[in-house]
Amino acid sequence: MTGMKSCEVHGLQLKHIDFDHRLIKVRQNVVNGEITDVKNPKSRRDLPINNILSSSLERITAS
Repeated sequence: MTGMKSCEVHGLQLKHIDFDHRLIKVRQNVVNGEITDVKNPKSRRDLPINNILSSSLERITAS
C-alpha cells in the first residue's frame, strides 16, 4: 500500500512517521539483520499515508 520495500518497512521507526503531515519518511532499512541508513539520496523519500494506514498506525501507537 505504501510503495515501500520490505527492508524499508522492517527498518521503519516511529520517529520517521509524521502524523501531522501524514508522511512516512524513508530514512533507514534493514540489511543483513542490521538497521542502516538508506544507501542513496533517491531512496531517501517521503511517502504519503492513506486513510486506512493512518488509522491503523494511530491505533498501534495509542496502545
